[in-house]
Amino acid sequence: MTFYKITKIEASKRQLDCALELFLNDQDIVSIHTLASASQKILLDLKSNKKFKATSLIYDKLLAYVKDDKKSYFITKTRSYQNFFKHADNDPDGILEFNPEMNMYVLLDSILLYEQITNNISFWMGTYKAYFLLSNPELINIESFPESSKSLFTQTNLNHFIGDKKKFIEIMKDIYKIHPELIEGELIKIF
Repeated sequence: MTFYKITKIEASKRQLDCALELFLNDQDIVSIHTLASASQKILLDLKSNKKFKATSLIYDKLLAYVKDDKKSYFITKTRSYQNFFKHADNDPDGILEFNPEMNMYVLLDSILLYEQITNNISFWMGTYKAYFLLSNPELINIESFPESSKSLFTQTNLNHFIGDKKKFIEIMKDIYKIHPELIEGELIKIF
């Protein structure tokens, strides 16, 4: 039997990359959320260790705007999906109405935590980040990006493939082969 030594950060990366690959290939929404939430929890725990400086969009920035007496409620609600998918001790007959859009934000928060802690991102993280940025033009102003980062979006016509995730992944793989620094470096500068 073979045993593997896996660090917490590696476990988080593997869970997150798997969740991202599932998301970008339109696979199971529950598995995506469970893996992304597990990765996010490891990263939040590492962050709270004071060993790493990182900011969570959900648990730091957004939580800062929640009323003090509602913070506990907010955290409980944001974790309700992941807890439902992992446990059955309190509600063995439970049924949950799940909004899969929540996956997009848990994935993004996990990527941002990971890159702040490691100063690195994987191919899947960079691909998802580009996908998120391009698929949310009502939220994201690409013109505000640093010039060097903007080129990934303006010179590749990636936005034409938002509706076809498989083609989007193919183009990102081609870009990664030729210019890995665009994904590993330039995408870290955004956010």
